[in-house]
Order: sequence, then structure tokens, then C-alpha cells
Amino acid sequence: MASQYRQVVVTLIEGASLVSRKFPKSFVYLADDQRLSDLMNDERQFLPLYRENQYKSGEYDMAIVNKSVIAMIEEEESKSGEAPSGI
Repeated sequence: MASQYRQVVVTLIEGASLVSRKFPKSFVYLADDQRLSDLMNDERQFLPLYRENQYKSGEYDMAIVNKSVIAMIEEEESKSGEAPSGI
């Protein structure tokens, strides 16, 4: 299995409350021997997240998210481990 992008849904916190804001159709890059939990527990403070552009279908923008504001990250089942063409 090669390195790949995995589709995730990220939910952020704001202060002590959960924000309803989610990043659907987002992707994170994982090496072939890496799990999502490994990515969240590594020494980096920020997570590079590729998310679908809301104005241009099929294009993706990169967001840098501070891990300390992530309340939940869930892996979505995707049909392919390859990155979408816009990444």
C-alpha cells in the first residue's frame, strides 16, 4: 500500500464549546505505515488539511489547522486512496 490521502471529517472547538462547523470532504496525507492517530499524536502542532473549494467544484484548498482546536476527526470511507485531481 502506497502513501495516500485519506478522506476525513474534522470538527473544531471554540473555547469550551463544540462548533457545528465541520470540514466535510477534507483530506489528510498519510504515509503507508501511518495511522490517523499517529498523525494526531506526532510532534507537529498544526495539521495540513486539504478541503473542497466551496466555489469551484473539483478544486481543493489547503488549510493549516491547529491540532489543539480539533474536537474530533473521523476517517470517511472512500472508493480510492488516491488524491483528488485538485490536490
